[in-house]
Amino acid sequence: MSKSIKRQLSFFLIVLFGVNAYNYVATRQIEHTVVNSSVQERAFMQKRAEYIKNHGETSMADKEIKQELAFRSRHALMNSSSLYQRVEEQDLEKFVK
Repeated sequence: MSKSIKRQLSFFLIVLFGVNAYNYVATRQIEHTVVNSSVQERAFMQKRAEYIKNHGETSMADKEIKQELAFRSRHALMNSSSLYQRVEEQDLEKFVK
């Protein structure tokens, strides 16, 4: 075997080894990502089940109603405070006159 063929063969083997090593590492990272996400999902579902067991589940309609009531009460408070300010301003104007 000539020196040139040995060089080409060794280069080919090195490249082949490098590609295989890279492929192994990349595949392993993907597997770890999938495993980690499934573990996190399982833990989340377990915590959610425990919460529902302890506190009971509220439906989406109940949550939306509570949010709407909270929004309306804040809005009413804001309107009443601005109304209160207007009344005070009118009282001050009457007092000054």
